[in-house]
Amino acid sequence: MLDEALLKLVEQRVRARSQGARTRTMTIDIDGVPLQAHGQQPGSAFNGHTGQRQHDPLFALCAETGDLIGVLLRPGNAGPASQAAAWIPKLVEYLRAHVARQVRVRLDAGFADAATLAALDAHGIGYIARLPRNAALERRFEPHRYRRGRPAKREREWTEAFAYQAGTWERPRRVVMVIRERPGELFRDAFYLVTNIQGSQRFVRRHYQQRGKAEAHFGEYKDVMGESLPCTRRGRATEAQAFARSQALLTLRALAYQLLHVLRDSLERGTGDGWSLRRLREQVLKSAVRVQRHARRLHVILERRAASHWRALLRRLPRVYPAPG
Repeated sequence: MLDEALLKLVEQRVRARSQGARTRTMTIDIDGVPLQAHGQQPGSAFNGHTGQRQHDPLFALCAETGDLIGVLLRPGNAGPASQAAAWIPKLVEYLRAHVARQVRVRLDAGFADAATLAALDAHGIGYIARLPRNAALERRFEPHRYRRGRPAKREREWTEAFAYQAGTWERPRRVVMVIRERPGELFRDAFYLVTNIQGSQRFVRRHYQQRGKAEAHFGEYKDVMGESLPCTRRGRATEAQAFARSQALLTLRALAYQLLHVLRDSLERGTGDGWSLRRLREQVLKSAVRVQRHARRLHVILERRAASHWRALLRRLPRVYPAPG
């Protein structure tokens, strides 16, 4: 129910922007967001990569609007792509039916494993995923490694596409190599993107490089909602029951983040200023109020400092998000 509530909130947001219809395209960014564990919470484990005891949930974010689409709690020592092959298609199925006619997925290097890519191919989901470096890819890059002629006056990027099959993949896939040349450097650099999208190499490169916005939103979630989950093992709960409680708590926090994001977006459109979630919480939501009852009416009196912000919110929210009938 909590997962569906989060999806419904995103659906309402996107449809409100497109006059009630599904939008044409949507890109979702998938990544693991480590949450440090302070104690022995069920499912938490020491992770050698981050050097801490943690949970390692998966987050899905709408790239176009910044909406949080879904969260999946995983043990702290889970592999980067653990459970992604089953979870991502379920999200995309709902989004295709209710939110967008076409859904693409952007993935970090840890998700370019055989199981995840095969699942996305099987469900007809377009994806762009970064590939970790390896010897075979570096041999492809070798002819481009050294700069020729005079150094460039500004940074340059270009691409080269080729078919490539990793050792665990069942078939070759299209890989776009992005080559970078920076002023004053003798050696060029490169990174590699695997994709099943038929767009141009330039589109693949630029579309993936917009992923930085998602990283900022994930960091903002940790800043505002906290970097850990409190212990939920009370009473005679089994490991599975306690882990399910932690999943429910994580989804409740995702809903809280999404509601803050809705308010932030409405306030930005109403005031014309940029707002962080922390500023929204401190300057708008944490406002002193006084409630008076008079003549069968309740009067909420806001402090002057936040009154103009609330006025902008209350003018916009009922129009964009009308109350259900």
